[in-house]
Amino acid sequence: MVPMERRVVPVPGVDRRKSERFAVSLPALVREGPAFPRKMSVRDLSESGVCFEGGATLDPRRTYPVELLLPNGDRVHVEAKIVWKRSEPYVQTYGAQWSSFSWWERRKLARLLSQYAKPSADSAEVNWWNVAALASLSIGLSAIGVLLYLRQLLLG
Repeated sequence: MVPMERRVVPVPGVDRRKSERFAVSLPALVREGPAFPRKMSVRDLSESGVCFEGGATLDPRRTYPVELLLPNGDRVHVEAKIVWKRSEPYVQTYGAQWSSFSWWERRKLARLLSQYAKPSADSAEVNWWNVAALASLSIGLSAIGVLLYLRQLLLG
């Protein structure tokens, strides 16, 4: 399992993104070409993009395959277009916008972000994963109850 920082705060300052971003600490692999992927560290994450840093030298305005390594061991595969770069002597920091990924990968990312987003007090948002789990449990328990009742009737 990959550790992830539990501290999630919106990044301060002017935010031009269309999605709320969260400060996280996740490993990511970026493929610069057919060679081995370069390990990067995700600093913040949103439904529309990512900020990561590491030793890889990436070209702004170019799109790269990125693999996010989630705390539960799952992976999210996405294409990211580098939109800005900040160079320092030993580390490069990049801002990237998601350019394409499947609905399933988008769903995995949204589920991860929903775990760290703070629900507002007036929010009527429903966590459908919990609703589905409770419904399955309820159906399963009802079926067991019916089977036990039928067993009692048959065996007397």
